[in-house]
Amino acid sequence: MSSEQKEGYNAYWKGESKSSNSYQWSDDTWWVVEDWDKGWDAAQEEDYEDD
Repeated sequence: MSSEQKEGYNAYWKGESKSSNSYQWSDDTWWVVEDWDKGWDAAQEEDYEDD
């Protein structure tokens, strides 16, 4: 898991929305934005599995 994925993952558990991703999409940083989103999504999926 990349550091950006960990940030997104932790953001979910802190109650932050997916739109709180502070990374800006550009031709050079698109992968950072996607990694953050993947981390957030992974935490959400994990949370649903606990139900």
